[in-house]
Amino acid sequence: MNKNTRKDTILAMERLVRSINNEEIIESWLMCGIPDGDIRNYTKDEVDDYFTEDENLKDLITLFLKLMTKANKNGSLYIDGITGE
Repeated sequence: MNKNTRKDTILAMERLVRSINNEEIIESWLMCGIPDGDIRNYTKDEVDDYFTEDENLKDLITLFLKLMTKANKNGSLYIDGITGE
């Protein structure tokens, strides 16, 4: 297990989910993924080791994929003033 790689991936997923332009979709992430306020500065130190464990990371990735699929169908991504649909 490479914790640094896992933490980088978790931070990337967090950033992308937070870019979904649909609050209802993001709500699932806050309840079952990374709670609101846990990651503020997108540093590896903010990622709890709990999320890097095999089963927990698997669950997080699965949730991320579901949310991205929903965003593709019922939302968009909003990043730095640009919206992609």
